[in-house]
Amino acid sequence: MPFWQKRKKSSVFFAAPEIKGVKKIRRPRTANWRLRLAAAGVFFVLAGLGYLIFWSPVFKIRNIVVEGAVFVPAEDVEKTADNFCRQNFLKIIPRDTLAVIPVGELKEELMSDFPAIAEMKIKKIFWHELKVNLTERETAAIWCRVQAGEETFFSATSTKGRVKNFLPETENCFFADRNGILFREAPTVSGTLQTVFYFTGQKTADLGQVGVNAEILNSAAELKKQARNFDVGISGFLLAEKNGKELTALTSEGWRVFFNPDSSPVSQIKVLAALLADEIKGKRAELEYVDLRLPNRAYYK
Repeated sequence: MPFWQKRKKSSVFFAAPEIKGVKKIRRPRTANWRLRLAAAGVFFVLAGLGYLIFWSPVFKIRNIVVEGAVFVPAEDVEKTADNFCRQNFLKIIPRDTLAVIPVGELKEELMSDFPAIAEMKIKKIFWHELKVNLTERETAAIWCRVQAGEETFFSATSTKGRVKNFLPETENCFFADRNGILFREAPTVSGTLQTVFYFTGQKTADLGQVGVNAEILNSAAELKKQARNFDVGISGFLLAEKNGKELTALTSEGWRVFFNPDSSPVSQIKVLAALLADEIKGKRAELEYVDLRLPNRAYYK
């Protein structure tokens, strides 16, 4: 054999010598039936759990209970929650089971559809009940939009005289909470103890939106409270913008007061009371306005 050709090495471990006349017998490959049986068992267990959780009647939501509703219609909340549960997750998995219902998404939808709800807790009661406990917003003020054409007469820069009906005509009114959020329609107001805002701006507002800045609301409420201590009745406040800084009070006597929301309500009312008790004591019937926007100064007409 030439030196450039290498002889093939044979292994006694992997190759047996061929013997003429003797046929080699191959051993059949043994199937791993135990592994296949275990895989089938896992599959059926998972399929059974999936059916139990998603489709079986064991965890199905059959009852939705709403608690804490006063002005919010409980029936409407139940209907909205029921419609949410009837939808499918990933197009094939039903939501109407306690095991998979997305409580966070349900809460967001209910809070969005019902602005009068301030807080909400949703609890799963096994095996078939969903309990919705809600807390409604508390009224802190009333927000009214002034009718078109009334803005000029009742603006803070108007110099026209007073008329018998010195409050502006309104288009619609809403209750507002302490954060200024409009949450429920309100009737036309007159002589209410609530703080009333008459909005003369161009921006629109609807339920769930902020109608008045919370700081302005608090300042106005305190001004009205302090004014009563000095025999000055405030029927409402004019707002040119929802988050504006101008605050004009309409008194029950028909004259106006221009306040500075950034100054202390108590100190401004004291200046007003001193002015009414001394310099313009006998002129209240002819008074048009008092301007307190400058610190420690008061102008009137």
